[in-house]
Amino acid sequence: MIRTNMKQESNERQPLLDDEKISHNIHDQNRRASSRLEWAESSWFRLFHILFWTWLKPILLSGYKRQLIANDLDEPPLIDKTFALSERLQSHDWSSITTWMIIRKEFMKDLISVCLMGIPFCIADITQVLVFCQLI
Repeated sequence: MIRTNMKQESNERQPLLDDEKISHNIHDQNRRASSRLEWAESSWFRLFHILFWTWLKPILLSGYKRQLIANDLDEPPLIDKTFALSERLQSHDWSSITTWMIIRKEFMKDLISVCLMGIPFCIADITQVLVFCQLI
């Protein structure tokens, strides 16, 4: 009996979500939890939740104990960053321009601004080493 349970638990081909089963929590059946990632990003005090992925712990624990259902998942964040990115990329004519050209046109300003902000940090690192070498 123990071996049959082990085979059932270790079957990697089972689907992660089971839409046919109802939620195990009767009181909270129709309400889904708000986005835990959005909660973790809302304050800098919760930085460790983001760094160590602890905002995923509740869903991982429930997925370890039983098969997940749709109600176990969080709601999508209110600010959907992927939708904004999709809107940015859909404004181009994909039939006449290559993908790399579209990506370059769309993200070149962002890349240049990030590189320009990184230059003072590189200069500060180099000068810090030179100052310490002069002191020693």
